Amino acid sequence: MFALLSGGDHSSGAAGCGPAVAHGLARSGFGDRLLQTYEDTGWDDLRAIPQLSKQWFNDLREELRTNAHGHLNSRLPALANHLAPTFLESLTTYMYVEGQTSWSRHHAAPDMPSICVARPPNLEEITRVCFNNLGWTDMPELLKVFHNNLWEGIVYQITLSVSVYLCDRVTY
Repeated sequence: MFALLSGGDHSSGAAGCGPAVAHGLARSGFGDRLLQTYEDTGWDDLRAIPQLSKQWFNDLREELRTNAHGHLNSRLPALANHLAPTFLESLTTYMYVEGQTSWSRHHAAPDMPSICVARPPNLEEITRVCFNNLGWTDMPELLKVFHNNLWEGIVYQITLSVSVYLCDRVTY
């Protein structure tokens, strides 16, 4: 979401939409909604996606006009009026959501055992990055985001770490 709006590897972003606006819109849930729209299509027909995301785009423009979620620095009616949906180009959005890496679908995982050493995430550092670099200032809200987005992965990682540790020590 952030890269689609402010620019990144695959596009220059939406004209007039810088990092602060992109961050505010992402915090308002527009990234999750757009991703859900794309996942609901099953990626079967990329040409249909802009039509499916028309309501999302209208809602995004309304958020710029009203700042109803309160995550923007101000209301931005001029940007809302001039924002063109070209940043939602199907292939560009697909490239961000389905970015090609060595771990992508239809590719074997790389053989890198030395890099894949299990270690617990540094929650203190993650919190520091959120406060210093991402503009989070409300600890209860940040904890809610962590709960909704991090805890499941952390528990999975810890469980996997213990399993790998125990399996390495079993002799047959």
